[in-house]
Amino acid sequence: MTFPREGDCSGELSEKRRLRVAFHTLGCRSNYADTVDIQSAVSAREAVACDFDGMADVYVLNTCTVTDDADRSAYKLIRRVRDKHPEARVIVTGCLAEVSATELCKPGLADVVIGTGRASEVVAAIFAEVKAVKEPMSLPVALEGPGSAVGENRMRARYSLRIQDGCDNHCTFCVIPQTRGKSWSWPIEKVMGDIKRLWRAGYREVVLSGTNLGSYGRERNESFIELLAALSKEKEIPRIRLSSLDPEDVGDEFLGLIADKCDVFCNHLHICVQSFSDRVLKLMNRRHRVADVVKMISYIAAKMPKCCVGIDCIVGFPGESEQCFSEGLAILESLPLAYLHVFPYSERQNTAAAKLQGRVDNDERRRRAALLRALSRRRLREFNRSLVGREVEIIVESSRAGYICGTTREYATAHLKTQSGIRNIELSVGAVAKLRAIDCDENEDVLICEL
Repeated sequence: MTFPREGDCSGELSEKRRLRVAFHTLGCRSNYADTVDIQSAVSAREAVACDFDGMADVYVLNTCTVTDDADRSAYKLIRRVRDKHPEARVIVTGCLAEVSATELCKPGLADVVIGTGRASEVVAAIFAEVKAVKEPMSLPVALEGPGSAVGENRMRARYSLRIQDGCDNHCTFCVIPQTRGKSWSWPIEKVMGDIKRLWRAGYREVVLSGTNLGSYGRERNESFIELLAALSKEKEIPRIRLSSLDPEDVGDEFLGLIADKCDVFCNHLHICVQSFSDRVLKLMNRRHRVADVVKMISYIAAKMPKCCVGIDCIVGFPGESEQCFSEGLAILESLPLAYLHVFPYSERQNTAAAKLQGRVDNDERRRRAALLRALSRRRLREFNRSLVGREVEIIVESSRAGYICGTTREYATAHLKTQSGIRNIELSVGAVAKLRAIDCDENEDVLICEL
């Protein structure tokens, strides 16, 4: 924990009103999970978690540093808060805080800088307490059901439960080993207890998330497969969705388990492939090769034909020639994918990739990204059309402008038009509803459903 200026953190408030704390999160699910932990702990101590654009006594920014652009976004937000609210206390946490504490402590920036995995210290800093317990926080202490308020912020309908953090892989484009450290995870017994508690709180979908989910449990001689097997035997638990996995984590045993327990596990897999060129994968220091991915996706299609399979893909990585890209695109077009998350490569200082030869021009990166995103849109529409005529199960996430919006087991966005006189059915945020998909809106990439 870094306090750059003595006296800035006194934060004395009148007993007539509660401390107002504003939060903003940049980056991944792990950051979001950290913020939820902190918000809930703050609310449990009778402070008010409020909107980041509003008036507050303390502003907490949870940062990302995956690219130089992410850094710039964080600094821009810090300066904006400092300019608009010069008397407020500004606390910066997250990955940028882990690697750039000295810079963030400069005048005009943060009052308190705290790195990753130290949510308890952030809570202490919010209340201007110098001492804090240096340990990971468990499930939020003030956890209530989906849609419940944590201050002025509402909990999402689908709960993202972080079960693992850190990474030991050292991909050349990534700073996670520097910002989040070595892989660690919660024990199976604790994860099972947390999921059951979330069920009792009203959550009907839990997303198991982590920085490198497939490495779950290795440091304590447990495994991700063991956790999934334990979950598959439970009755009263939410449906389980898995966040991003590496190709090497999606083996025969894994697929056999989740295919046989489709009542427990969602029909959705997201794979971090990153490139369809062996040359580029080697430059990235990825552990798989293109043939491994093609075999895996073909096996998923045969074993789980209704599964929504999406991938991450980086384009314009140093050393990705036009031939590499074109050959990869041809392979992509041949595979039964539902969508692609496409990222033009963005330099990140202090990574091995930043020193590689063969830089791709920014305009060319954008062109390649546009081609892959166009492919992704086509595939998503094809996948949505394959769901028409089928029963789908949604978790209700919001209600707006005459329709209810939710997410299916297959990760499709579904809309149900609301009508006056509709039969009495529980469709509050977080509720489960079984609907029939009757059409798809290809402009919005959503399923149109009826009861």
